[in-house]
Amino acid sequence: DNLPQIEQETGVKLRFLAGLWRHSDQEWNLDDTDRLITIAKSPYIVGCDFMGHETNSTDAFMEELQMLAQYAMKEDPYFTIRVHAGENPMFKDNVKKALEIIYNEHQSYEAKTETKQPMPRVRIGHGLYGVDEQVLDIAKKMEAIIEFNMSSNVALNNINSITEIPIKNI
Repeated sequence: DNLPQIEQETGVKLRFLAGLWRHSDQEWNLDDTDRLITIAKSPYIVGCDFMGHETNSTDAFMEELQMLAQYAMKEDPYFTIRVHAGENPMFKDNVKKALEIIYNEHQSYEAKTETKQPMPRVRIGHGLYGVDEQVLDIAKKMEAIIEFNMSSNVALNNINSITEIPIKNI
């Protein structure tokens, strides 16, 4: 209720990513995803962020990713799905899985509806580990963004210095 007034007074446009905890049990996350889809119609919600220390597989919230990809295709092509993945070497397939889940949902939805749909907007937070040529190819097809916040990755103790970042030109 107060955001329009705050924006008018400050000249700052405020928008939010709704956080979904990657460690909540599936029933909890599915309920939160339903709530998020309801409030995502607000002009102030521009996407979601699957956040939390990466100690589980992206498979743990696959259904939620599928639901949000469907929402983005049906309702809001500007809705952003952000997944913290590849922040440590524990689950090296997490970046690939996050991209593939959304990509496959897009392909399935287009085939089912026999219509062209915009690809959901996807961002991968961290993306240090598990990014290879195949992952880059799918990221390019999707126009996904893979973020590298060097100081964050050092602060999370996934690396000790930026010289350890396993990024190479593929």
